[in-house]
Amino acid sequence: MEYIIIGAIALVVFVILLLIIKVEALRNKANALFLEAEKNITEDKFNYVCANLYLYTPSFIKLFFSEEAFQELVQKLYDSSRELAHDLLDDGKRNKSNK
Repeated sequence: MEYIIIGAIALVVFVILLLIIKVEALRNKANALFLEAEKNITEDKFNYVCANLYLYTPSFIKLFFSEEAFQELVQKLYDSSRELAHDLLDDGKRNKSNK
């Protein structure tokens, strides 16, 4: 019985780590798409990023997010990236001094 519990805990930890790795890769892809859209796309940059990022998203993550919820998530990612960029450009440090 103890081995089953330990195995279940190990499986949960593995799934969580895998999810963290996939989400980080997704965040990096989103940032790359934001930059690409700023350089190359003249119209509807947000939909360009959402459409391409949704295609790149692993199917097990798509199970939890509809396209509308995914667009809200992308908007939050963009807002947090923009806030971080403004903070770093202010004085070169992450200290929320840009407000």
